[in-house]
Amino acid sequence: MRTVPSISSEIGVAIPLATIVPGVTSLATLPDDTIVGMAGRPTLKLQLRPQDHLPIGEVTTPGKSASILNSFSLDELLRKFFGPARTAEPADVIYGAFVGDIRDAGFEVLPAPTVNNAAHVRIVPRPGASFDDPTFLERLIAKFTIVSKYNLAN
Repeated sequence: MRTVPSISSEIGVAIPLATIVPGVTSLATLPDDTIVGMAGRPTLKLQLRPQDHLPIGEVTTPGKSASILNSFSLDELLRKFFGPARTAEPADVIYGAFVGDIRDAGFEVLPAPTVNNAAHVRIVPRPGASFDDPTFLERLIAKFTIVSKYNLAN
């Protein structure tokens, strides 16, 4: 597995998509080296919940929400994922994975921008894969690594 690099940005500053993923102006096709992330408390759980079946814009395929990571600041990412009032708590962890590694596990990363998060994506199973199949679920979970977690010095 590749090593996730450290990148950062200023909190509250809108970042052009081409800055998040150089050379990309649309989320239509994400390069394999794009890093996406999601929050976990304290473990990453990828079983589908009822809200994971709801459409997000044009994406109607059930899947897990994630976001293109343009920072590894826990507080910044939590605000991006959950809104401006959310602050870090001891159980908070952010997991990241490369899009190419997610594809290798049998899943695809689809653009699913929201009003509050233009870099929002949905991880969906490719034909033959499933969130209900423990083998595929374990393959997907294995692709994610901790990129940020609560610092007890906070």
